[in-house]
This record gives sequence, C-alpha cells and structure tokens, in this order.
Amino acid sequence: MIGEGECLAGILEKIKQENLEQEVTVLPFQKPETVRAYMERAAIYLLTSDYEEGWGAVVNEAMNSGCAVVAGAAAGCVPYLIKHKKNGLVYRSGDVEELTALVTELLKDNTLRETLGRTAYDTIVKEWNAQHAAKCFVEFCENLEKKNVPFETSGPMSKAPLISPKNG
Repeated sequence: MIGEGECLAGILEKIKQENLEQEVTVLPFQKPETVRAYMERAAIYLLTSDYEEGWGAVVNEAMNSGCAVVAGAAAGCVPYLIKHKKNGLVYRSGDVEELTALVTELLKDNTLRETLGRTAYDTIVKEWNAQHAAKCFVEFCENLEKKNVPFETSGPMSKAPLISPKNG
C-alpha cells in the first residue's frame, strides 16, 4: 500500500489486529515513477476513492500496467474506463462488503484476474490514448461547425454518464 492520509493510523491498527504485518507493506507517499514501477509488478489495483477523486488518473496508469482494477463507482473515471467484469470490477462506493467480495474473487480466480488485466491494458492502448482522443476531438469540432454533434459510443468524447451520490 502506497500513500498516507487521515485513515492511515486506523489502517495500520487494523493490519496489526489482523496479524498481517508480514503480508501488507505500507509505504509513505512516493514519486509518480516509483508508484508506476510498483503498478508494473502488481496484479490488482484498488481505487477506493469517492466523489472527491475527480478523474482518478492512477486508474489509467494501473490499467496500462495490466492490473485488474477494482474501483469504487464514485471516482470520475470509473463509468468511462471500467466495464464491470469485462476490463475491471466496480463496487458501490463505500460498500466494504462488496469491495471485499470482489477482491476475494480476484485472489481466487487467476484466469479472471489475468483476463481483466489484459483487457484493461487493451482499453487504454486501443481506445483511451492521445492519438484516439485527438481524432475524436477533431471529428467533434468538425461536426460542431455543422451543428451535428454525435457523441462517441465509448472512450474520449463519449457522453458523460451520471454519477449519483445517492446510489453510488
């Protein structure tokens, strides 16, 4: 686990209570390139952020690193990037039991974990990349001049899905 924050003391206490000191490594904040190096070696990436996350660029990086991502539905990128059970797993924001069940499923099912990681990588490389985004933006601008603005069905320049705090 990398990073710090207001929940760190509670997390460290829980690790101790569960006798997981040998299983869980907690590192302080790291430089982005160091975090990315850890992602490259990881199989699973957890994004437990909520509505305050904004986009959550680390999800792009984790997917590009081939991680199976488990993400809370409230982070801005999740409804765009993660297709549940296709290229990642999504849980209702704040639902710890659902998060736990999804992570447990990934830990038990190597095939699912590897498939999600490969598909996540493909999502970033083939759809969510700078070249594709630029192409979509140019097409959008050309259509805007013609007053005909069809949105992409997915990826850059697609319609923004609603994210509701009420139902996460």
